[in-house]
Amino acid sequence: MTLIELMVTLVVAAVLLGFGVPSFKAFVQKNRMASQVNTFLADLHLARSEAVKRRQSIRVCKSTDLAQCSTEGTFNNGWIVVDEAGAVLRSHGPTSEQILIEDSYEGLITFTGAGIIKASAGNIVFSADGYIRKLVISNTGRVRIQSD
Repeated sequence: MTLIELMVTLVVAAVLLGFGVPSFKAFVQKNRMASQVNTFLADLHLARSEAVKRRQSIRVCKSTDLAQCSTEGTFNNGWIVVDEAGAVLRSHGPTSEQILIEDSYEGLITFTGAGIIKASAGNIVFSADGYIRKLVISNTGRVRIQSD
């Protein structure tokens, strides 16, 4: 292989990397957000199904210590799924610093024993680097993902 061939190969590799790295970064960010949204969605489904199964209210609430519900912070600090007695059914620690979670429930989502939501319908919005996904909760307690 000659020096010119080697230099052409390096230039082609550099150009391909120049196009590929930003795309890969966006791919990774989208997958992180999808993972976080799906984890939260799974916990909402768990809370609703446990509420119906136990015939009691189950809450998903923000938590800073992962042991009890908190009035401080956001879901970014972590959240727990708890029953009426305060027993933690599932907990999740802080989210990625790049993903922001905003909700219309002030950090407390309660499903009644009938599986419906105690508050009115609302959204939980996940955003990062221009990507937005919403978890929409209807009055009946049905949760769905909405991409913008």
